[in-house]
Amino acid sequence: MAKVHMTTAAAQAARRPSLEAALRQAACAVPGAPDWHRAEGESATRWKTRSVGLVATCRRCPALAACRELALREDAAPAAGQIRAGATAHELTRLRREERERVAEAVRADVAARTDRARFLGAVGRLRRQACATSPTYTSTRGAYRAAAALERTLAARRQQIGWGTSETDRPPLPMRPTPHERDGRQPLPTPGRPHAARAGLLDEIETADDQAGPEPDETETEGRAEHRRNVTCHRTCCGRPMYWDGSMWMCSKCHGSDQPYALATGGAR
Repeated sequence: MAKVHMTTAAAQAARRPSLEAALRQAACAVPGAPDWHRAEGESATRWKTRSVGLVATCRRCPALAACRELALREDAAPAAGQIRAGATAHELTRLRREERERVAEAVRADVAARTDRARFLGAVGRLRRQACATSPTYTSTRGAYRAAAALERTLAARRQQIGWGTSETDRPPLPMRPTPHERDGRQPLPTPGRPHAARAGLLDEIETADDQAGPEPDETETEGRAEHRRNVTCHRTCCGRPMYWDGSMWMCSKCHGSDQPYALATGGAR
């Protein structure tokens, strides 16, 4: 694979993960690369002669611009007795002093990008947990809709920050997976109180409509039985652990077995 040389302008506009990825093509990343540090006990004359060859190698490196930008953004002072990005520690210190305003702005952008990534991963994790926790018989989807709306707000903020997809015409439609009714050629089942979301941007409207509709039957029923959870134990003699209400029946917190026959006969009350 041909190595791509990153320009200085591209390196200054790139974020830290992209710069670190570019170092995989650096001359110091290949096996058998020379040592860019001054060896212990190495004479000044020998180090000066070897530094000339190291600087020449750095200047031919495709990752020179990325390596220099990373060296300028680091908090620690450049290490003495080292050639990095084709420059000595004294030269890197001078470059950092000359470009301190631009470097400080780039560091703030790196921190903001890292924060956005953590917020995005957190929203995706919450949405995945809501999807895994919603059982087929549990009709309350308020938590899943709220998690999806939070993820959409995070993505919308990122699109606005980078200037992409801020208008309604630029936003791509959300791909919708066909339901079993649609695959069979039948009309999809209507969902009361929730409009069909053709775009991810409508999730905020769905969340608002869901809040205005008030608590759903399953949620009210679950909250009403919260005070009885501690007194319900597993009907299996080998377990005896407390049970929890999953929206349709009591489930054991240890063996995850259900008390479905008893729940169906009594409506879930014990």
